Amino acid sequence: MKVIFTIDSLAQGGTEQSTAELISQFNDEIQVVVVYFYNSHQLRSTYESINCKLYFLDIDEKYGFYDAIKKFHQVVVREKPDVIVSSLYRSLIISRFVCWWTKVPLIGTFVNERYSAERKSRFKGLSVIKYYLTLLLDKSTAFIPQKIISNSYSISLLNGKALGIGSEKIKVIYRGRDTSNYSAWVKPIGSHKFVWMAIGRLIPQKGYENLLHAFQLLKVKNHQVELRIIGEGPIRKEIEELIFKLNLQNDVILEGNIPLGWQQLYAANAFVLPSISEGFSGALVEALITGIPIVASDIPMNLEAISPGKDAYIFRHNDSRDLYDKMVDLMSNYDNACKIGMIMRSRAIDNYDIRKVSHVYAKTIETVVNGKES
Repeated sequence: MKVIFTIDSLAQGGTEQSTAELISQFNDEIQVVVVYFYNSHQLRSTYESINCKLYFLDIDEKYGFYDAIKKFHQVVVREKPDVIVSSLYRSLIISRFVCWWTKVPLIGTFVNERYSAERKSRFKGLSVIKYYLTLLLDKSTAFIPQKIISNSYSISLLNGKALGIGSEKIKVIYRGRDTSNYSAWVKPIGSHKFVWMAIGRLIPQKGYENLLHAFQLLKVKNHQVELRIIGEGPIRKEIEELIFKLNLQNDVILEGNIPLGWQQLYAANAFVLPSISEGFSGALVEALITGIPIVASDIPMNLEAISPGKDAYIFRHNDSRDLYDKMVDLMSNYDNACKIGMIMRSRAIDNYDIRKVSHVYAKTIETVVNGKES
């Protein structure tokens, strides 16, 4: 069985990393081709190291749908896949049109909230037109995929409702990781500072502004704290300006992109996920697998992965004061938080092991190719 996976680019993002890890677990009966369209190659070496054929279609424009559809059509005719699996908005739209014309079965994916109220609020002025055009194009072509794989139940409900896709067409498969690579986190020794770590792109929906305001309050209460943020993105300058405004230059470190950033968790005392909006966070899954103590926002995707009051300290999203309170609570009850971390590690290994995830994913692809219900 030959499968083409399409993705916007090979940027160092959660979907891109999860797709690579998933593909690496497929057996030899699945022949994988990966096609990406836009100029971002941070994970190219990762994809070259796994068992797949790689195409870069070099689309210069931000969307460039006409050129992308034409080039991808040529690849599909050449490769003759049994099925195409597509992730992220631009590659989804491109794949839909090509599959519609070629009659190749298509599996779409839901990896984040596309049309939440929070996302809509980020569009201002004339850009609101872009939001509605994006929705219109998405909704009018949503009939083309035979199946949708969603990485969370919450996202399946939200996107399914927005696009008019029934639950019978959607299968939820969580993101997975190779849990054998994750040793159990242990409390760092030798440091006089309590290190908080956040991992994720520097984009508005990650909630870093709230995190910085909460951390400023924490710094007033406890001088021996440090915040490290791993990730890169378009709002770096705004974050740097806020760090300077809050006088946190010596206490907050913007690390930029670090390959296998989760490995840095072993040098931290706790993980914080301040997201206002999120897909099913790969960074959260990685933190859960290590067993590090966690503070996370109460958005549905996070609550789906963790148990409030049991496995993590949950705060009201977009509420910096409540985030501060939960960070204080964790530090004040740190020994218990560490014990809870080991409990959630055990459950995460059981739920998110990549071998289990890839098996279910492969079976779902097979049912689409064979025309059976998953």
